[in-house]
Amino acid sequence: LLPDFAELTLVSEEGADIWIDGEFRGKGRWSGRLPSGLHAVECRKEGYSPMNQSVEVDVNMAGELIVLDSMTPLYGILMLSADPSIADVYIDGVHVGQTPLYLSEVLVGNHDVKVMHKGYKDWTAQVSISEGQVSELNCTLVKSAVSGSPVMLSDKGSSGVLPKVQIPD
Repeated sequence: LLPDFAELTLVSEEGADIWIDGEFRGKGRWSGRLPSGLHAVECRKEGYSPMNQSVEVDVNMAGELIVLDSMTPLYGILMLSADPSIADVYIDGVHVGQTPLYLSEVLVGNHDVKVMHKGYKDWTAQVSISEGQVSELNCTLVKSAVSGSPVMLSDKGSSGVLPKVQIPD
């Protein structure tokens, strides 16, 4: 009997779920045996349209690497303002600009947002971006507890006890 299958590798977007004939097979890359014939391949990843592709397998494909079609990213819009303005904005750890900020191509899904301004506490939030929708964030930054010029204390007084120091707000 001759084999009626092929050992092959399918490659998709990094982290994309690979489904073959309705069965989950792996993330980003799958290697294995498929019987000869037509197979329905679907790739899914948050922030992207699912990609559907038919793959024809025959015994002569043994060892082949099949690069699947690219997935189409889905975008939403993020508008972000801060008080005070001109604060640095990071999305998922990547600096994307300063407030006020309008981003027209933010991948659909949940994202961590951090707003930073010198002399103020960092502001963080999670935002959910939906396809074609505007998500708006307005943040008010709080001054840091420590502000002004540094104060140097010395214990060189005659009593050997540090004086009480009041730091104005």
